[in-house]
Amino acid sequence: MVGYVETVSNGNQLLAAALMGSFTMALSGAVGFVLWKGPVGLARFIKRQGITSFAVSTNQWVSRDVYNSLSRYVYENRIGNFSRTIALVSEWKDKGDLLNSVREHSYGLGLGWHVFTFGKTILFAQKSRVEQAGTEITEEVTIFSIGRSPKTLQRLIDAVTPVEDEDGIRFFSLSKDGWKKQARIITGGLDSLALDENIKTFFRNEVKFYLNNRARYHDLNLAWKITFMLHGVPGTGKTSVIRAIAAEFAFNICTIDLKAVTTEVLNNAIAQMPPKSILLFEDCDGMAATANRSSTNKIVKLKNKDGDESPQSNNVSDALDGYSVDLQGFLNVLDGVIPLNDVVVFMTTNHIERIDDAVFRDGRTDHVIELPKLEPQL
Repeated sequence: MVGYVETVSNGNQLLAAALMGSFTMALSGAVGFVLWKGPVGLARFIKRQGITSFAVSTNQWVSRDVYNSLSRYVYENRIGNFSRTIALVSEWKDKGDLLNSVREHSYGLGLGWHVFTFGKTILFAQKSRVEQAGTEITEEVTIFSIGRSPKTLQRLIDAVTPVEDEDGIRFFSLSKDGWKKQARIITGGLDSLALDENIKTFFRNEVKFYLNNRARYHDLNLAWKITFMLHGVPGTGKTSVIRAIAAEFAFNICTIDLKAVTTEVLNNAIAQMPPKSILLFEDCDGMAATANRSSTNKIVKLKNKDGDESPQSNNVSDALDGYSVDLQGFLNVLDGVIPLNDVVVFMTTNHIERIDDAVFRDGRTDHVIELPKLEPQL
């Protein structure tokens, strides 16, 4: 190399020094790169070949129960000298409604690395946090075990996964922490109801058409949803019909009180709904989200067997101040402005005349059904 430099520099000492410096820096960089990348690459190779991992996060509703249960298990079984980071876990406890809630605190798994035991096996956990678009934050826990077999991790996940009863309807209510699972209710399908057969057939056919035509909705650039408004005097079985449909077609039921949430909370909740759910808005009359702005409504009624229709009053509810979701925000939900796919929407009311006409426009509400009052059989 020295001879090559002397030949190129042709006796110019300054040029020779510059060339030697350049060659020296290039050689040092190459050696440093090899020395740095070599151990890093070797470590990554050993990790891929000798370590098994499992990750679960909060970015999907279906994995949140496992995430919470796994985090709690790691926290309760950590080896203290190696795992010294803890976090404050806050949870809203409802007292009747979202406006009367209290926040309860406990301690849980902190960010970073943890060492814990599962039986007689030592495992490693890493909790990390990723900020998504907007204000959404995703947390993730990754479990590592030494060895190539995933059996230990599979046994751990099986042990911490909550066991759920497969029978009955699963109810969700909206809290300040998002959707909360409530107790399951065992109930029958539409055949268990003392309801006119024409009405049962109508609901079956409409829901089946919706379920069997997902591609058609997408081809027409429509949200894959169907919306029902059920109305009638108290005691006609509006809630019972919804539960029966949920039982017959294996839907979840997610309930939202429009008087207790803001438009932003409503939008976020809909975007995070569990799949294959009924989105239920009960008692929609008398609130700002649906209040009638005029004195007339064009209502489509489902007549009873005798062909009679009961008259409706046109009283509009006052005292709407203090409610959070306005009409435009609610219409955006029905329009599917927020992604509203794989959802059946039900609204119920005892006073259909109090609902604004805009709620019933095509594309927002597909069917407005009056459930007739049941008459005693002689």
